[in-house]
Amino acid sequence: MQAKPTTPKKLRILCVIGSMGSGGSERQMIGLLTHLDRRRFAPMLYTVLREGPLLDEVPDDAILEISEAISGVARHAR
Repeated sequence: MQAKPTTPKKLRILCVIGSMGSGGSERQMIGLLTHLDRRRFAPMLYTVLREGPLLDEVPDDAILEISEAISGVARHAR
């Protein structure tokens, strides 16, 4: 009897950033999310505020999670 080949489970990666403005950190985040090997990794982007010009550049398969509760707190703290 042959053993079934197992497919390795993808490593989930959570990337966290305040927003997707046009700065260097945000551009690096887009580069990281774009070039991660999808055979090995399952990236997820978490932003505090759903804003910024680079939001549209987030890869479709990098699940975008937004914290509405934190967003409301951040707006009131200004």
